[in-house]
Amino acid sequence: MKINNNTFYYTNKYINKKNKLSKNPSFKGFSYDYVKKLSLKPAFKSFFNVQKFASFLATLGYNFENTNIIADSLFGLIPKINNSLCKEYDDKDAKENLNYNTSIMVPIVKELNNLIKTDDTQNNIKNFIENILKNFKPDNLFFNIINFVLTKLLNSNIQRALLNFSIIELYGSFVIFYLEYRKYNKEKEIKNNPTSGNN
Repeated sequence: MKINNNTFYYTNKYINKKNKLSKNPSFKGFSYDYVKKLSLKPAFKSFFNVQKFASFLATLGYNFENTNIIADSLFGLIPKINNSLCKEYDDKDAKENLNYNTSIMVPIVKELNNLIKTDDTQNNIKNFIENILKNFKPDNLFFNIINFVLTKLLNSNIQRALLNFSIIELYGSFVIFYLEYRKYNKEKEIKNNPTSGNN
């Protein structure tokens, strides 16, 4: 590259390299376009919203052994999940139906969290982990990693955190599936009867 009177003159080698790169498909460009289109879909946005709610309940599960605190938090959490996901799908009618799930979910979550406290459950978890570790050689690096991860599951706080995270993940997936189903039916109805969308 030569500089003459504050003007840049690029060598042929540099220009050829630049032209070659511009002709090749850019992974960055491809990934950006793909993610951009995907991010416009309500299911994509909803999935990330669910992660926030799941992480919140997992944190409660880890920090509080009192299952009443965890269960009571669902009275406010589930309507917020429903509201957030229905907003992404622009489906206000579904929210009222989904909010009935609060009365169903609270006792289920409470009982599952109580179940982790019992000695029988803890013994079953311990035996389950020990049986898995028997299948690995102790001198294996993979064994050490698996051993570290699984032994952490003996901690009841981590068990509660994982349980509550999984519950919200499953519930969020159910709601997204339900809203996708409603969205599909609405689009199908508008396609078959274009005038119905104007009502």
